Amino acid sequence: MTVSDHDALVALNHAYGDAVRAGVEAGADAWGATWADDGMWDLPGRHVEGREAVVALWKAALGKYARVVQLYMAPSFAVDGDTATGRVPLVELIDEGDVRAMMAGHYDDTYRRTVDGWKFTSRALTIYYRGAADLSGHFFGPSA
Repeated sequence: MTVSDHDALVALNHAYGDAVRAGVEAGADAWGATWADDGMWDLPGRHVEGREAVVALWKAALGKYARVVQLYMAPSFAVDGDTATGRVPLVELIDEGDVRAMMAGHYDDTYRRTVDGWKFTSRALTIYYRGAADLSGHFFGPSA
């Protein structure tokens, strides 16, 4: 069986999400391995460049939570040789210990094919909703 570029990019996103679920202690190396050395990560109000800085921010951010599970929805990718772009919708279930919350949004990504497979060269997160799982939190962006 051959793996299509689409399947490989889906697998990369799933590896990223699985490392998030594993947490900082168990998942940091696997999570960092999804990134290119020169990767850039854009979160609302934060921008970091380079795999080491990206992983450091991830460890600090994820370390605040008891557990995080990312659920990926139907992604779209455009492949051009050894580079690609994609949009990957997700829902994040967050256990802060005493409080449970969720986030819904999407990543706009760029990717590069390497000798070790596809890697993220950039991820920019757009958040649609953040708050309580009962949806009483804050929705972002234009109203419908």
